[in-house]
Amino acid sequence: MKKLLVFLKFISSDPKASFHYSFWNKLGAAIFAFCILSMSSSALVWASCDVGELTLDSRTTRLTYPDGKGPFPLVVLTHGGKVGRINKGFKNWINWYKKLGIASLYVDSFTWRSCRPFNWEEGEETRKKDFKTLLGIIPTIKHVDQRNIFFQGHSAGTSISIRAGTLQRDLETQIKVSGVINFYPASYTCQVSDLSEPKWTSEQITIIGELDEPANACWEQQGTPFVKIEGAYHAFDMGLRGSYQKTCRSYRSREFGEMEMCFQLNDRARDQARDKIRKFLNRVLIK
Repeated sequence: MKKLLVFLKFISSDPKASFHYSFWNKLGAAIFAFCILSMSSSALVWASCDVGELTLDSRTTRLTYPDGKGPFPLVVLTHGGKVGRINKGFKNWINWYKKLGIASLYVDSFTWRSCRPFNWEEGEETRKKDFKTLLGIIPTIKHVDQRNIFFQGHSAGTSISIRAGTLQRDLETQIKVSGVINFYPASYTCQVSDLSEPKWTSEQITIIGELDEPANACWEQQGTPFVKIEGAYHAFDMGLRGSYQKTCRSYRSREFGEMEMCFQLNDRARDQARDKIRKFLNRVLIK
């Protein structure tokens, strides 16, 4: 759009192009109007930098039911990273749970609620806020078995799942979390006071790739037993933008110093993790 406006400015100021001005001016105005009208109200919210409330709508959450009448167990899926738009990896999780007869609620903490990427401190504050909001939202969801509420956090999204797993029964909503699944927790969870020494109040399983150096360092220090998936890096069920190619970044943690964080989609590792989760659910689901 910026290049288009520069071009229109040029032709409107060039005498040799004056006879074209009316045509190009009208065309530019039409294109500009089309772009504005095409922007949904959610896109305008995104551009405002206003971090609004999490709601049960198509922008900040995606609720998916399995086939049948219900009520269904519910798993809340929370993302990591600096952006939250639902990707192929999470769509695969949603479909997987659907086949198991479990409803899912994908939570997008960022995409439509800020005009720029968050740093981890800002992301943590937003996730804390979202967790409190979820405690009020979950009891209102229809066709859900409130005895079987699970949280599955990925990377920095474990900020929410760890809080869910250490929640005393919420006095206001009466929610009791049945279990939590923590995937490759972000190492900053070892630096946040209410996450670093969790006192679990529900069943939990934590799954980390064997080659995920930061997550292993964090969780070994934290002291909670976890499952290691052989030959797997960070985000092994997602990859970096869904890529099977190994990509590494330098990573500096206040707690552990300089480390290398690598990403690589690994179908074998993902399937192993799902086998662990299936056994976990079979054990803790209330029939």
